Amino acid sequence: MSNQYVDIMIDALVKKSKLLDRIINLNKQQRNFLNDPNLGPDDLELNIKQKGAIVDEILELDTGFNQVYSRIKDELENNKETYKEEIARLKELIREVTDKSQTVQSQEARNKELLTKKLSSVKARAKTVRNSARVIDSYAKMTNYVSYDPQFMDDKK
Repeated sequence: MSNQYVDIMIDALVKKSKLLDRIINLNKQQRNFLNDPNLGPDDLELNIKQKGAIVDEILELDTGFNQVYSRIKDELENNKETYKEEIARLKELIREVTDKSQTVQSQEARNKELLTKKLSSVKARAKTVRNSARVIDSYAKMTNYVSYDPQFMDDKK
């Protein structure tokens, strides 16, 4: 019966590894979006939503993994020789998942920095546009008040 649980744990780690690969690819795509001066907010938003859905899947896998592990922890520890190969496979997958998780964290940190710069740039451009709009508005108001009637016209006929 514990072999089934161990297989469930192995499957969960394999799925998590594949999901982390997808996040790594989405982070690369996100970096490209952030480096693109013609960034469309819709593209970035879709990317973030996709990553969010994957993160939710990973959280579910982690919850299931922890529940299964808590059920068979004692049996695994008491029968290490019986489950030697399975334990080795679990350790290998955990190392793989940990490495990919660290890669994701470093990518996220770099992308956060790029996003911060991008938002600062957008804010600066928005401020410039607002200031330009104010200048144009002021100019329009001023031209409405200024009379351009000829000042030195002879009204005699």
